[in-house]
Amino acid sequence: ADTADPEARDVRVSFLLGEVAADVLAQFPGVVFKNDVPSALTVRADPDHAYRIFHNLFKNAAQAMARSHQRKLTLSSEITESHINITVADTGPGLPTQAKENLFEAFKAGQGAGSTGLGLSICKELAVAQGGDIQLLKSDETGTSFIVSLPKA
Repeated sequence: ADTADPEARDVRVSFLLGEVAADVLAQFPGVVFKNDVPSALTVRADPDHAYRIFHNLFKNAAQAMARSHQRKLTLSSEITESHINITVADTGPGLPTQAKENLFEAFKAGQGAGSTGLGLSICKELAVAQGGDIQLLKSDETGTSFIVSLPKA
């Protein structure tokens, strides 16, 4: 991706997540949003890059849940010695096997009409550039969960 180097600063991650949710989920009525990330939790990240990571994850989740009866996007957190792990979980139908195999590879994981297959590869790049990571935690018929790891402030 053609992206500026990250300019890390302390970011109250719960507020950033709320902003992203407000921007994305306004386009997807009926999605229930639950943010269980404590408001005082602070990461050391580039706010624009972190926004892009979560924007992509939320949009993918909302699109995946479009035909689900229960549409819920839940965020939770875990603190490790050096990082904050944010789990983004949806109640969609899960990812197809082929998508899981190439999830973070550019041009290989796109699943929907108009998808380029770049979103998650860019998310991975942005997370790693900030000293973090993104991983698929699970994906099955009950939903998909990703963990975004960002350095603690």
